[in-house]
Amino acid sequence: MEESRPANKLSFVLYKNKAVPKFFEVDKGFFRLFFYGLPIVTLISILITASLLVYFKQIREMAKRKEPAIIRELKDKNLKLQEKVQEVQVTNTVLEKKLITGASDTGLSTMSLFKIPPGQKDMTKSPDLAVESVSSSQGNGSYTFKFNLSNNSKNQEKIAGYIFVMMKSGNTYGFYPEDVFSENEMQMDFNKGEYFATSRFRPVDAKFTLPTKAGTALFKVLVFSRTGDLLLKQIIARKIEL
Repeated sequence: MEESRPANKLSFVLYKNKAVPKFFEVDKGFFRLFFYGLPIVTLISILITASLLVYFKQIREMAKRKEPAIIRELKDKNLKLQEKVQEVQVTNTVLEKKLITGASDTGLSTMSLFKIPPGQKDMTKSPDLAVESVSSSQGNGSYTFKFNLSNNSKNQEKIAGYIFVMMKSGNTYGFYPEDVFSENEMQMDFNKGEYFATSRFRPVDAKFTLPTKAGTALFKVLVFSRTGDLLLKQIIARKIEL
């Protein structure tokens, strides 16, 4: 007797209306390939595409990380330089207007310690700056007057300028910063002060020689804008104990 062998083909008959039935045979291997192979190929294609996307994204991130530090530094410097140029342009415009007006409305005497620039304005009636958190310390023959210069402007826009602090104790006077007087002159330029630029507050540590006698010392804080306008004028008394 002949051994029965498993069929390697699938057979089916197609009936359509009154037409003659048609007989078809499909190889089982082809059927398996069609039924199982296509989904597997599709899945593999999706995985390969996703892997390529991740790979190229990593390459792009690595390229960014490998960007030379000097290029980033130059970009930062360029942005800061552009900001400085804009500030200078605004300052020049203000100075031109001051030179045209010429007169000063601060009422300071011509014998003042400060040189009065043309068109100087007194903004101290409604100042946008204030002296806050005042404290002091002393030691090693020096006295330090500390405070925060706070920006109280409406929108807290950045304010820049120059800070001076003068101390009077008895008949002794001290100035901060040191060496503020121009050579062979007894007047100070407003831009010889300590430069500041702040949107919130700026800590100031003004150091002076410790007075030889105990008592009350007066500290006068003067703040000028970059164009010479007087922004703040405030006197504060502090006790000095030896």
